[in-house]
Amino acid sequence: MNQRFIQILTAITAFSIIFFLAGCQKDNSNESIPSYIHIDKIDVIDNANINEGSLSSNITDAWIYVDNELIGAFELPATVPVLAAGEVNIKIKAGVKMNGISTTRIPYPFYKEYSTKVNLAREQITTITPRVKYLDNIVIPWREDFEDPSLSIDNGSKSDTIILLEEEMPFEGSHSGRVVLEGDKLFFEMTSDTTYALPQTGDAIFLELDFKTNSTITTGMYINAGTLVQQNAIVMLNPTEEWKKIYINLTKTVLNTINPRNFRIFFGILRSENSETTEAYFDNIKLIY
Repeated sequence: MNQRFIQILTAITAFSIIFFLAGCQKDNSNESIPSYIHIDKIDVIDNANINEGSLSSNITDAWIYVDNELIGAFELPATVPVLAAGEVNIKIKAGVKMNGISTTRIPYPFYKEYSTKVNLAREQITTITPRVKYLDNIVIPWREDFEDPSLSIDNGSKSDTIILLEEEMPFEGSHSGRVVLEGDKLFFEMTSDTTYALPQTGDAIFLELDFKTNSTITTGMYINAGTLVQQNAIVMLNPTEEWKKIYINLTKTVLNTINPRNFRIFFGILRSENSETTEAYFDNIKLIY
């Protein structure tokens, strides 16, 4: 091995050691030590500028921004590492499971984002308690909370039964809606008692409701396109022993309809002949865009 080769090899080794040490020093610097943000839940509070009705919610995720940079979407409760310290701007968007599906998580488009400034300290946990409101400019053409005996609901002409007010175990308030299918009663359907001309601008259109049921509930829209009225099922609500809140996306159904005159929301239940009794409960139905 000649002397020139040895000199080159020594130089390369020396530079490798320097870069290695520099890398170690960077990894151990304060900049690589995270601060932490903890969020237990996100509450919905009243917006005094609108009449949004019930504030029931099912916010499952927090979409977190630090100094306008998206850190990520995190299922709640969450403790999130952040490579920042000192005073920072925090923005949080309330996330939901669109159509109740875990793989379709979105920031709900009708809630305002929560914004605050906090001082983060490395290796320390800062707890934030976000509260969000509905947007000021939302439109709610249909809302049924089952508190008024005069319901904004039509029972289907082929339905074997009707929806009644339930006051023994309401979800909230004094009443919820209750449907029972038993004996020779096999089918139930109800619709909004009014048709709605919904915007085809591509802006979000959702249906919110609280429900529980021991059978599957089909949810969708009757679409009046002039000479034809089409029934379009959108989401199947699965049986649940506990009350659940769901956010159903109607946007694509409305947007993809050619020359619609109007839309009507429907809910349908078919009792299995092997089931003695089917029960379903509804509350806080809200069409919103």
